[in-house]
Amino acid sequence: MNARFLIALALLSVALRLTAVFGAETPAAIPPVPVVDAAHPSSELLKLRDPFKRPRVGGATTASGEEVKPTSELETLSVDQIKVVGIMTGPGAHRAMIQAGDGRTFFLAENSKIGMRKGIVKKITADSVRIREKIVNALGQEESVDTEIRLPAEGRGQTAPAGSP
Repeated sequence: MNARFLIALALLSVALRLTAVFGAETPAAIPPVPVVDAAHPSSELLKLRDPFKRPRVGGATTASGEEVKPTSELETLSVDQIKVVGIMTGPGAHRAMIQAGDGRTFFLAENSKIGMRKGIVKKITADSVRIREKIVNALGQEESVDTEIRLPAEGRGQTAPAGSP
């Protein structure tokens, strides 16, 4: 016979002997699992967030629940829809040129405010921009989420000739 079958049979017989010697305890009543009809989901399930998608939160709000108005165009952008077009390096700091989903371009420096979720540019490297946003998690707690937007491979390492516009 198969060795795995014999091992499983031996384990089963040991378990049955132990149950007979010590007596079988009945487990506490387990509540039944609710049945969900996929065609008609309950309103409770519709309130749950998809754990595999980035949380969508409206505009920033104060502790009292009042909506905060953006102070610049950068704060009206969705971080998910921007792409890094170029990064300028200098002796003191880097600056990034980004493009919004609608084609508008902006320049960023570290500590610039960006995005609808109180985002701040934390770091600009030679090939990426790291943005930290504040979101509200499933438990209603505010937490920080870092997003790194990389410069496309075809734009890396290219330098503009001296004196070019």
